[in-house]
Amino acid sequence: IQRLNIYLEGFAISLKPTNKDDISIKYTNPNDGDINILNDNGIITIKGVNTYNHLNNLPVEIFVPIKFSPEVIIESEHSAVSVEDLTLDSLTCNTTNAAISIEDVHCAANVTLTTLDALINVESVYADNISINSDIGIVNFDSLLFNQLNITNGTGAINGELESRSLYT
Repeated sequence: IQRLNIYLEGFAISLKPTNKDDISIKYTNPNDGDINILNDNGIITIKGVNTYNHLNNLPVEIFVPIKFSPEVIIESEHSAVSVEDLTLDSLTCNTTNAAISIEDVHCAANVTLTTLDALINVESVYADNISINSDIGIVNFDSLLFNQLNITNGTGAINGELESRSLYT
């Protein structure tokens, strides 16, 4: 697998570790066929729209191997994103009107988190480059280890403390 793309609208997305070697998905959906999984030459794409009740985020759990080397890209609208306890090559989360929560994530390259009008919580994240941007919302962070860090917020608060530590020391 080269990359995992997740494009979901109206779901509560949780990316979690598994001891298995394969990717699996667990969700309860009253409308069968709302989530499609495609494999195009090593690029896995998970797409779906919650047509049942757009404002009621149906939970979707996506399980990947604990040490998952491909790049992970999550794009969502009205879909909260949670990523926990994983080692990845890189992670990109881009949401609109949906919170992002990242905890205990180690990335060899980049962590890029962007949301419009929502909360971003980041705790115990280690990456070469960390970029966090919330246009209208609050950014909370704790225990970041990085070489480069960029945190921006249009009209909301940024809460957290930084220690001067290098990723490679």
